[in-house]
Amino acid sequence: MKRISCLYKIIAAILITCTITGCGSYSNDELDITTAVNLFPDYEYNQERAQLLSSRARIAISEKGYYYAIGDILYYYDIDNSLNTPLCSRIDCAHNDSNCDAYIYTTSPGVDAKYGCNCMDKKLFYYNDSLYLIERTDDNVFYLCKYDSRFNNREIVTKIASVSDDSTLVINADAGVIHDGYLYYYVYVNDGNSSDKDYMLQNQCRRIKLAKNAAPEILYEFDYASDYAFTLGDSNGLGISVCNDKVYFVACGSGRTYTVNDMTQYNVISYDIATGKSEKLINYKSDSNSDIFGAGTGRLDIFSWGNNIVIDNMSNMYIVTSSKKDIYDNNMSDNIIKYNFETKEAESIYLSEEGNIQSVIYDGNYLYFFEVVERINEPSSSYYTAIDRNGNVIARYELEYIDEYLRNYKMYVEKLREKGSEIATATAIDSNVYVYCSDDRYILIGCNAYADVFKNLSSSDYNKNNTVRGNFVEQRIVGVGIIDKADFLSGNGEIKQIFQYKP
Repeated sequence: MKRISCLYKIIAAILITCTITGCGSYSNDELDITTAVNLFPDYEYNQERAQLLSSRARIAISEKGYYYAIGDILYYYDIDNSLNTPLCSRIDCAHNDSNCDAYIYTTSPGVDAKYGCNCMDKKLFYYNDSLYLIERTDDNVFYLCKYDSRFNNREIVTKIASVSDDSTLVINADAGVIHDGYLYYYVYVNDGNSSDKDYMLQNQCRRIKLAKNAAPEILYEFDYASDYAFTLGDSNGLGISVCNDKVYFVACGSGRTYTVNDMTQYNVISYDIATGKSEKLINYKSDSNSDIFGAGTGRLDIFSWGNNIVIDNMSNMYIVTSSKKDIYDNNMSDNIIKYNFETKEAESIYLSEEGNIQSVIYDGNYLYFFEVVERINEPSSSYYTAIDRNGNVIARYELEYIDEYLRNYKMYVEKLREKGSEIATATAIDSNVYVYCSDDRYILIGCNAYADVFKNLSSSDYNKNNTVRGNFVEQRIVGVGIIDKADFLSGNGEIKQIFQYKP
């Protein structure tokens, strides 16, 4: 997220009309599955391509549906049956704690848990009719584990990193990709003396075969600043893409925590699967984060990093940068840059109107992304946008606000004006929408919010979807919806809600 306005949190407080005690639960309506039909008879599932059609974490695409995480619960949406359900077989389960069979956790849920985490970074992989998750023990041993398609029958496939074995840690499972029977991933080599090395650690690009007790292969090694992670949070600036039988490892960051040296670093490594050779395509270190791809290409920030980058089959890399001042006099308005690895040339192909861009996905034809255009004294406009490789807009879908949110926003603006302020800035910002995936069937979108915001992505009770912990209002997934991909591209898309939070 680019900016979290404090004023937005003020709006959230205005929107909360009662303080909630206790916890709500996620629930699904029972649906009749007896009349299931093949809704997409011409669709051909390609598991290699499916790995690259999601916004990485929290989602995995299968032949018949989507696996995705809401909070700490793993759900499955069955496309043909139009059925959304947690992957839990317990009839009496509320699906809201660690007792649920569908519970996935990134930190230990209690003393009875064997592992410190059973789904690192909430990264989900689906391959050959199986689910794969990365587990981490309390003593930092990392395992790739396999489950059947119903999230049962757990099996440890192989160890992928270990502090005790070789001082390695998996640093961002979110960046991982499964391709042609291998898991590609990153590790840090940390000997405990990073402070003596200006917090530069050896970063390894690895792969490991999806086979019992397979050993990892080191494809490339380079030094990378470990303290970028504290600025970037879960993203860590890492991403992995596959195209034309080449695997691209992207590692980049800006704004270090413990030192002012080399404030910006940008690395792109290609690994040729056929030849087994690796090559560093970009190696940039500087105290500047502006125009590193040439004049006019903009400033790098956290949305320019690895998990927001796509690569096409013509050696083009697409990244998001900030290129001009927005309406609040910040250098935050985004554009999409196309950089060619062969020519070393870059150009801006799309400039957002005073807006933010995130969740970039490429399907082989078009680029898809979530976009928020800021307004003064009125809610921002939130879009799902598709462009071609030259930046031409193919389709655009605007998310609609619920009436009650608009009424409260109007009250908020009026209160500010009573206090002498002429500008209200807080709106439904980009961070509260997850674009889970965009394959040839549906676009899957979830709303993560302090309060209900969008139609068909809202909870069942506007006044009770928030949890207040002390002075902190907790965001939660309030709704998940799908948009038919063909309808979207033709300009007739509508969100169909498939999950609704029920307090």
